[in-house]
Amino acid sequence: MEKHEFQPKEWVLVRDDDDEEWTLNIFSHKSKDYFYCVSSMWEQCLPYEGNEALLGTTDAPKEKEDWKVGDKVEVLCKNDDKWYPGKIIDIDSSRIMQFKVESSAFKEWRGCPLWCAAGQLRKPEEKPNEEFKFGDKVEIRKDDEWCEAVVIENDHSDIPYKVATADGDIHWRRKGDVRHA
Repeated sequence: MEKHEFQPKEWVLVRDDDDEEWTLNIFSHKSKDYFYCVSSMWEQCLPYEGNEALLGTTDAPKEKEDWKVGDKVEVLCKNDDKWYPGKIIDIDSSRIMQFKVESSAFKEWRGCPLWCAAGQLRKPEEKPNEEFKFGDKVEIRKDDEWCEAVVIENDHSDIPYKVATADGDIHWRRKGDVRHA
């Protein structure tokens, strides 16, 4: 587990072993072997912030991503609760919202890059290149967003997919710009 400098009165998730569910508690102090909290002492302790999805599960915590300036990411836009492709353009570890991300979705919404928390970032979806055939419902990357489309031709060339979107537009797309709907 990742090292974290816990502070008294910090909300934490705790358990004694990997088969137990994570429970919510308030951190007090740490000894050599245990994390002391309001209700008891525990062998495993995580910050609640950023690990909210683990509460009540036996899931292992996700490894912390080590983001760098220039990394391509998918970013959760709090305005519409959707994930959009973007790129990290600045990092300031002294801020809660420590990653400055540029995305076309933010440009349209706010007119500028936005500062985001680590929980709003994830690696871009990486699926193996798949073959789609005529009539397959897919999503295509269009202006840094994903929109629904239907494959109307597959010619197996460098840009193999001719697709039609709901608004009647026709587009040619490479394999990496087409995914299952």
